[in-house]
Amino acid sequence: MKRMQRLAVLGVLALVAAGCNVNWAQFRADATHSGAQSESAISTANVASLGAKWSTALTGGIKSSPAVVGGVVYLSTLDGKVDALDATTGAVKWTTVTGSATQYSSPAVANSVVYVGTDTGKVDALDATTGAIKWAYTTGGAVESSPTVVSGVVYVGSEDHKVYALDATSGVVKWSLTTGNNVDSSPAVVGGVVYVGSNDGKVWALDASTGTVKWTATTAGAIFSSPAVASGVVYVGSADHKVWALDATTGATKWTATTGAGISSSPAVANGVVFIGSDDTKVYALDAVTGATKWTAATGGTVQSSPAVANGIVYVGSADQKLYGLDATTGATKWSSTTTGVVFSSPSVANGVVFVGSNDGKARAFTAWTFTRPTCPSNPHSGMSPCQIQDAYRLPSQVAGTGRTVAIVDAYDNPNAEADLAVYRTQYGLPACTTANGCFKKLNQTGVAGSYPTGDPGWGIEISLDLDAVSAACPLCHITLVEANSSSTLDLDVAEDTAAAQSPTAISNSWGAGEFAGEHTLDGHFTHAGIPITVSTGDSGFGTAWPAASPNVTAVGGTQLVQDSSTRGWSETVWSGAGSGCSSQEAKPAWQLDSGCANRTIADVSALAGSPGLALYDTYGTSGWLDYGGTSLAAPLVGAVYALAYPDYSSATTYTHAASLFDITSGSTGSCGGSYLCTGVTGFDGPTGLGTPCGTAAFGSGPYISTCPAPGAGAAAGAEPKSTAILTPACPTAAPGHVRCFAYKIANG
Repeated sequence: MKRMQRLAVLGVLALVAAGCNVNWAQFRADATHSGAQSESAISTANVASLGAKWSTALTGGIKSSPAVVGGVVYLSTLDGKVDALDATTGAVKWTTVTGSATQYSSPAVANSVVYVGTDTGKVDALDATTGAIKWAYTTGGAVESSPTVVSGVVYVGSEDHKVYALDATSGVVKWSLTTGNNVDSSPAVVGGVVYVGSNDGKVWALDASTGTVKWTATTAGAIFSSPAVASGVVYVGSADHKVWALDATTGATKWTATTGAGISSSPAVANGVVFIGSDDTKVYALDAVTGATKWTAATGGTVQSSPAVANGIVYVGSADQKLYGLDATTGATKWSSTTTGVVFSSPSVANGVVFVGSNDGKARAFTAWTFTRPTCPSNPHSGMSPCQIQDAYRLPSQVAGTGRTVAIVDAYDNPNAEADLAVYRTQYGLPACTTANGCFKKLNQTGVAGSYPTGDPGWGIEISLDLDAVSAACPLCHITLVEANSSSTLDLDVAEDTAAAQSPTAISNSWGAGEFAGEHTLDGHFTHAGIPITVSTGDSGFGTAWPAASPNVTAVGGTQLVQDSSTRGWSETVWSGAGSGCSSQEAKPAWQLDSGCANRTIADVSALAGSPGLALYDTYGTSGWLDYGGTSLAAPLVGAVYALAYPDYSSATTYTHAASLFDITSGSTGSCGGSYLCTGVTGFDGPTGLGTPCGTAAFGSGPYISTCPAPGAGAAAGAEPKSTAILTPACPTAAPGHVRCFAYKIANG
């Protein structure tokens, strides 16, 4: 009747080994069953970026927990097998049949031997390299307990009511002790004492050398949970709904804490806190000294998995088919991953990877995202492919963007927008983004899906460029296209407000006009709390434009991007057509510190604008595949980067993260007397601002962080040389435009 509850306590966590490699070698981390280990690769700062390293389907469900030693993961499966998997790839190295249909015990690894219990009543010792059985000892009942190996002795319980101490080399019995019921709990061994629970409701303390009973402590329910020992206290859960803290020397009760249901989970103890799951669907954090509840975290199912604690994160599975990463201080969910089976397996953490099994028969490994240069397939079209964009800017496009939306504001209608987008995404293997699947939304300027404005082929190309650029950088993002009735400022401002009303992650604008008196009175249309808004700086070279000049937006300049043999694989210079300079109308925002412009300086950041541009598909303004560039391309690329990030956004955010950008130090947008306002220099400059994306760290609060080259040893944003005068913009005042000013057409397109 209690078999399902027993399963959850069986796991292998970490043994912290000396040297570079950290092994998670036997149940609950070490012989004390602490359930914790040192870990630095994954932290609260980047745990949200955990993604699948691999997933391997085995032949049976998995309710045991992984042991990880020497680059190999060892697991038991419910079809009576032990599997050894490569920890890097998930490939199966060997499989050994040890039991039959109920293999629950988790492996323990010591001295190149794997020890595991079987449902046929045996404790098996397997060669860790080959899986060959070295010896087997038969008990009088199924062995669901997970072995603990200390100083050449294997300690394990059996459903014949006994606890055994076996010689690790030969399997010979050193001693056994009979309890009052099945022993499915795994023994903890500390200071020459074995602590173990029994289904007779007692915790037993036994002399590790002789098996002599030192004390017993009685609870009001069966004990499937395995004890953890820390600072002279034994912690354990019971089916009586309580967590017990017992004096390790006498067995006297120090405190109890009550949960809402029975407890099969085993406790982890770290930094003075006891972490444990309950069948009431919650995870509990209890003060180790007093038992006071520090926090609880609710899941969607019973928590029979045992927590693993590493570097401020509590990892634990649930019957809701999820693995959770909880903040150890607050209990807040920092990360979760959904499987297709209940997760009674207890996770293991080793060398920056979280390992776990699931009842769906899959072993999984998760690791924090780090950028690895992709091998991009040959591009059948001129212009850059999505893979090349992601490579050039070190983007987490394959793992980030889900649930985020980039809104695009353009004028007039492109009636082929959705159909052309489908062709583009199919060509490059990107997931479908359609109205039917909820990814794509097209609205008129009042927010209606219908009654669209008159079509315009020129703006139609701009729309296709924007849609394809967002798709290239953030293929998992949703896209909302808002079409203004015309290219008048009045209509575009209405469309801007409509886009913001959709609560997107970011808004991109690839349009603008020369600056004009009173433009600041319209800046409110670009002020929407928490929504970063990108705007192209223009394609007429040195000179400023609005709304890029608004201090409420991220003004996006342009670069020339060339593939090379450097470590990055790409080099960038200023694109000569990018708008840049000193605003004649807008005041300098507090977060912009350059001293050569008394007003707002343009740009803030930049991205690809010059040749080779982006390969795009459009059948309304043209006849198919083209390559386009200009800052009309740069703005939606940066808008998509905001969506890939976690936009803890304010206008000053990027200015405090300049080191997380590629610094562009050469090229010019025109004649300005050599000033940084039109020339690429070390640090901040007009054409490229602070630089181009290097991952997403400069665009939000995490967690996709890429290591970027250190900026040049040049001055900070406030120390560029002053120009002799405030320069006036070169772009003439006109109605907002797109191709004429912003969508630069590459000559060979």
